[in-house]
Amino acid sequence: MRRVIHILPCFLAVLAPVLVHGQGGVPIWTNRYNGPGNGNALARAIAVDASDNAFVTGDSAGIGSSAAFATIAHSGAGVPLWTNRSGSPNHNDRAQAITVDTNGNVFVTGYSLGSSGGYDYVTIKYSAMPASASVMLAVVLAGG
Repeated sequence: MRRVIHILPCFLAVLAPVLVHGQGGVPIWTNRYNGPGNGNALARAIAVDASDNAFVTGDSAGIGSSAAFATIAHSGAGVPLWTNRSGSPNHNDRAQAITVDTNGNVFVTGYSLGSSGGYDYVTIKYSAMPASASVMLAVVLAGG
């Protein structure tokens, strides 16, 4: 069965209401994410691996801070597998893209407010499933 995954834009308290539709457009599952700051959240990108796991990334408010990267893995059945938040001390981080390689490693990239006030590029590599999504590599390219 072919599945179509949609991310609905939403700006208040949820990251990626993810809807998965089967044939005929019938919803199979829907998940929502409310970050720890109970504030704004925005889904930016989605990727699906060879096992039909769906990975959603974006940014979400923390407690007493602004946005951090938020990346969530869902099984093909919609069960949340892991959630990972990554942020800089300046707390203005925006995930922009996500991909999964053939080994199941998850790569997230975006930008972060640097210590000098300009933005830096950030790329994070998470370990392959079914690991606990530990960060394997984080690269920051200073831009400002």
